[in-house]
Amino acid sequence: MDIEKGEWFYKWFDSPLYHQLYKNRDDEEAHNFLDLLIKQLGIERGARILDLGCGRGRYAKYLGSRGFNVLGADLSANSIDYARQFEHEKLQFRVHDMRQPIENESFNYILNLFTSFGYFNTDDEDKAVMTAMRKSMKKDGTLVIDYINGERAVRDLVKQEVVELDDLRFNISRWVDNNRIYKSIDVDNQQFREEVKLLSLDQFEEYAGATGFRIDSVFGNYQLDPFENEQSDRLIMILKLHNNERILP
Repeated sequence: MDIEKGEWFYKWFDSPLYHQLYKNRDDEEAHNFLDLLIKQLGIERGARILDLGCGRGRYAKYLGSRGFNVLGADLSANSIDYARQFEHEKLQFRVHDMRQPIENESFNYILNLFTSFGYFNTDDEDKAVMTAMRKSMKKDGTLVIDYINGERAVRDLVKQEVVELDDLRFNISRWVDNNRIYKSIDVDNQQFREEVKLLSLDQFEEYAGATGFRIDSVFGNYQLDPFENEQSDRLIMILKLHNNERILP
């Protein structure tokens, strides 16, 4: 398929059509997941949390309402402009490329949720993301990565779909190539794309080892049930710094 080359996320994530397509995401599920995660990790009130790849801030807003000190960061200026209307003393937002560390900041927890990883062209760029996370963490910090379970995603792939929302017709195609899932979105005489790497738990373990992390525990869904390679909906990993050492920026 002939789709525009380059870093697709700059165009798609900043488009109002992106937010139109995904406007009905399940906030209740997201809040319940965060409640379980807070309990599982023992996050104390007042903890400093980075929501990395925050979009319009649905996770960050809820965490802020729970009394945590939260920074939401995302590459999309459009999303951050929207999210800033919800800022308060414990909640701020910032335009930021996750391949770079957050300067002059350190966090108790970094959350990378709802498949906000695996977008870049090379393994080195993905490792750069994890290195940047490490540089932004306190030495006893915790990283959470919530990713697709590639095996199930490929098995259950819907190749063609039409979504009609508010007089707009989204024609969606999906396919797998070169160890990635691609999505083409045709709407309103425009074409966009999404792509995400099919990263396995073994590959994340390799990334973690190369960037100073270790995977501490793994869950398979938003109810935090155990991960099963062929059946789980998600691949949710809790990572710690190896030997609790922090690399300073």
